[in-house]
Amino acid sequence: MGASVAGEDHQAIGLPCQDAWARWKVRSRPAIAVADGMGSCPYALEGARASCIAALHALRWWQDKSQAPVEPVIRALYQRWQLEIHPLEAPSAQATCLAVAQARDGRFLAVQLGDGLVLVDGPGGHGVLKTEDDDCWVNETIALGSARSLDEWVWKVYEPDEVRGFLLATDGVANGLDEDRYGEFLVHLRDIATSQNQCERDHTLSRQLQAWPSEAAAGDDRTVACLFRLGV
Repeated sequence: MGASVAGEDHQAIGLPCQDAWARWKVRSRPAIAVADGMGSCPYALEGARASCIAALHALRWWQDKSQAPVEPVIRALYQRWQLEIHPLEAPSAQATCLAVAQARDGRFLAVQLGDGLVLVDGPGGHGVLKTEDDDCWVNETIALGSARSLDEWVWKVYEPDEVRGFLLATDGVANGLDEDRYGEFLVHLRDIATSQNQCERDHTLSRQLQAWPSEAAAGDDRTVACLFRLGV
């Protein structure tokens, strides 16, 4: 399930939400993606939409060959994004990229470029996708259109028994969440996922994001997408 809503800052000047999210399910193998268009760029929304499309296309290849290296998937994602924004120039349509997909062997791949939150719900508790060498979050200034190397991406492959679900959120949500409440937030979202059908889930999530405290989001656009293994 997922939803994007415009923040108070964009509503005040009549601009649409510049976040985006997307889902894809091919042969029972799901994938989700979220993106935050850089507000300083004139085509932020176009860049965010292209980011989600590119992520789902690139991760679809990994779903069929999950034992293959991830680096070619990241390169393919960036190239697909460039095609999707054409004829726009990359610096004018910068966007973050957060995505998760499940392969046919049951494993999951999570990737992230830029700010936002990739929260992993596992049987032993929850965790955050971070860099391997420290506890810092991804540099919030990095995005498609400004990243220069694979080193600026973070990714991880998870075995099936490590995962009960994923939460992807742009910084309009992530920055307003207390880390010690991550578990409660996951429980709340899983309750929505298990008690409603797809249309109801998306609508409920959209309403709750619209009611998100403006001080917590600092007026920013807000996007959440979830992928839960129901019954696990």
